[in-house]
Amino acid sequence: MCGSRALTGLHGPALFTCGGLDTVVSCESVANTFRNVTEQQAMFTHNPSADHCSWLGQSGSQVPIFSALTAWS
Repeated sequence: MCGSRALTGLHGPALFTCGGLDTVVSCESVANTFRNVTEQQAMFTHNPSADHCSWLGQSGSQVPIFSALTAWS
């Protein structure tokens, strides 16, 4: 899983995730990083109802991304 920081030395598949309610990391910045991956398999997911902490299940969040993360592992 990766966010929006520049990638160096990527040597395996990457999963890029973003949330439409995230005020910390914008979906556009994650999408830009995803678009720069050209030598490895990569997948981009966008969950419009997730915020920055939803991915971690904080505050009791049960968003569908948990299924995607399990399948990706």
